[in-house]
Amino acid sequence: MAHKTSIKGHVAVIAAGADGIGLACAELLAAEGAKVAVIDRDAAGGKRAAGRLTAAGAETIAGEAAVRRTWTPQ
Repeated sequence: MAHKTSIKGHVAVIAAGADGIGLACAELLAAEGAKVAVIDRDAAGGKRAAGRLTAAGAETIAGEAAVRRTWTPQ
C-alpha cells in the first residue's frame, strides 16, 4: 500500500507565486491544507494572490523578492 504524506499545516514558500504556474502551485498546496507564503518581485501581485488564497480559506502571507539567475559563491 502506498503511503500518502499530508502537507496539511506545513509551510510552502512559492517563488514567482503572483500568477501563472507559481499561483497554480500555491492554489494546489493551499487546497491540500498547506500554509502558503507567496513570494514575487511584483509585491502588489503577490498580495493579490495571497488575498485570493485567503478568501478561499487558506492561511497565507505575501512577500517581495527577486530570484536571479546569476549567483556568485562567497
